Amino acid sequence: MLLEFLRFQNQPENITTMTSYLTRLKDNVPMEELLAFASEQNEWSWWIEWLGNNPQVQPPMPITCYRMTECLGFPSTANTGLTCYA
Repeated sequence: MLLEFLRFQNQPENITTMTSYLTRLKDNVPMEELLAFASEQNEWSWWIEWLGNNPQVQPPMPITCYRMTECLGFPSTANTGLTCYA
């Protein structure tokens, strides 16, 4: 979800805040520690590429199903046997 929020930010302060949260999660950096990150990490595309290179990072099933049905126009999961929450 944080990547989705980052995608639609247009204020530099908000972009930096979202990047900070994502980097802390990625690198397991506690909130009380100072954090520096490369400026290219402020770009949504950098995170999408990172996500593609780290297949072990998967969204929870409810988010995946929501994206498939609501955002991508796939049919409801009623006939698939999946349990999804929107």
